[in-house]
Amino acid sequence: MPQPYHLWPDLEIDGSPLSGPGESLLEQVVVDHHQHLPSMFAITFRDPARDVIGQLNVNIGSTVSIKVTPPGGTPETLIKGEVTGFEAEYDASSLRTILRGYDLSHRLHRGRNTQTYKNVTDSDIVRQVAGNANLPLGQIDSTSVTYDHVSQANQSDWDFIKSRAREIGYEMGMDDGNFYFRQPVQASNAPQNGDYQSHSDPLQLVFGDDLIEFRPRVTSAEQVSTVNVRGWDPDQKQLVVGSASAATVAASLQDDPNTLAGSFGGPTFTVVDRPLPQQPMA
Repeated sequence: MPQPYHLWPDLEIDGSPLSGPGESLLEQVVVDHHQHLPSMFAITFRDPARDVIGQLNVNIGSTVSIKVTPPGGTPETLIKGEVTGFEAEYDASSLRTILRGYDLSHRLHRGRNTQTYKNVTDSDIVRQVAGNANLPLGQIDSTSVTYDHVSQANQSDWDFIKSRAREIGYEMGMDDGNFYFRQPVQASNAPQNGDYQSHSDPLQLVFGDDLIEFRPRVTSAEQVSTVNVRGWDPDQKQLVVGSASAATVAASLQDDPNTLAGSFGGPTFTVVDRPLPQQPMA
């Protein structure tokens, strides 16, 4: 059976470790990571005297770092962010104060902007937008296609960069306090199948042990054999065409998408609603 253990969080507020009366009043720490949104933290304190905020000397915009240390391991950062709000919970039994905040990428959600970028690559755009939000830059993978004109039309910076990442198959987010815009990291060196009687790799999921429920499904619905993209190069006055066989990098099965689609005639899927002014974009 899996061995449960508890980790005590290490908190820093504006660079100072949580200690003294504030630490004794700490009741709960929640860190919520999201693949497509800024990560969130909520720190709950018992606050019978209603003075925790003053004791901690915390303000809207204060920086917060939350780490945990596994048994026998080294500290791992769960989130680096900043406080965006204070909350209170009063009931018949207790008074609580909650500090809530997000990683720094929440700044990209504030307001909508209209901007034009000329003769730039996507990585150029990301560096400029992230820099305007004062985000520390991490891994920014360079992109090769230079656009004559890219428009941000009344969009939040987050939605704008997210749309650029989606167009070229990149991912974006925060890692250890730094903003990244990169090619997706593909899984490698995955563990072998686990055995219920004996397995020690914590990355193995074994049904009946640390895997409680699993409902896989293989279906031919919406499967295609080939994906085609078509556009128009206005400078060269010629058609832009790209084609690729359907495949997956997320699962290892006997039947791939092409095989499943072939059971019903092998239909193709053609994309014509994306601007493709250059052949490399196809």
